[in-house]
Amino acid sequence: MATNKKDLTKHHYICFVAGKSGGHILPCITLAQQTINKHPDYKVIFFSTDAKLDMQLLSGNPIIKNHLPLKLSKIPYGSLLKFPKFFLHIIYSFFKSIYYLRKMKPETVISTGGYVAIPVCFAAKLLGIPIELYELNVIPGKTIKLLAPLATKMWICFEQSFQYLPAQKCTLTSYPIKFIDKTKIMAKEDALRELQFSLDKRTLLVLGGSQGSIFINNAIHHFIERNAGLHHSIQVIHQTGALDSTDWHLFYAERNIQALVFSYSDNIGHYYAAADLVICRSGAGTLAEIMFFNKQCITIPLETKTTMHQIDNANAAAHKCPELITVLKQKEVELNYPHLSAAIVEKLTSKKQV
Repeated sequence: MATNKKDLTKHHYICFVAGKSGGHILPCITLAQQTINKHPDYKVIFFSTDAKLDMQLLSGNPIIKNHLPLKLSKIPYGSLLKFPKFFLHIIYSFFKSIYYLRKMKPETVISTGGYVAIPVCFAAKLLGIPIELYELNVIPGKTIKLLAPLATKMWICFEQSFQYLPAQKCTLTSYPIKFIDKTKIMAKEDALRELQFSLDKRTLLVLGGSQGSIFINNAIHHFIERNAGLHHSIQVIHQTGALDSTDWHLFYAERNIQALVFSYSDNIGHYYAAADLVICRSGAGTLAEIMFFNKQCITIPLETKTTMHQIDNANAAAHKCPELITVLKQKEVELNYPHLSAAIVEKLTSKKQV
């Protein structure tokens, strides 16, 4: 943590907290940047977990002068024996939060979610520091629901969220995407030239979120294998994530498909600009970026036993922008990959310009 005693007495502080997910951390960083843009004299305190992803996204960020990682293990769902250790970490993080919040005296604590916000916000409430919460999805997460009674103000990005939270505290706002200045967005032709891509081919952008999506990777693999006739007319920008062992560079090279393959990047504005079609999950941030860039999209919401909120995100976004967003259910794609392939082919070969 980069902190010195002089800083603590000379500057106004504002505190941000998020962790364990790019969907929480990245918009929180954007909010911090927006605050600094408006108030250059403010200094940022940022609480996160000590997870590898958190450290990767936050370390070295020039606006975060005071990064405070808290040691918090995953919530041990289904393992009662591990709960005592988890609660000890929560208690320790609570007292550590009290120490630094009392020392730095931030004017506000702002969180976009993640259970790391629990000890920090309870500490802030005890110290009388105002708390602002951002719910980025249609259905509020468990942390936001838990902390709602403590919040001074709440910001929501979907009108449907009013029914799940204290309406008197809620204000509708735009999702905090970092691409806020349209004048700095690259033209499609310029983006293609920068990527050394052809201007005459259709460009497919595949996004799996901050941690990648093996499911989407498999679906794209199937699409490419089953549509050899398109290989000469498409090019691909593919975010594979770090967990997929497939040699995607070789996969595309063997099929003579020009491709840019990467595991993760938080600077993908020119990828969006170059794309004709986006294939993605239904994280609120990804959908907000797609609507911002006005791109055709096939989105497949993540469905697990513990995660269903992306379905509501996708449906709300499709209702708002039906001309851009097509929603396919994960189970339908699993049972019928050709259905996804047909949808991709239809959009890539459509004469409608993106």
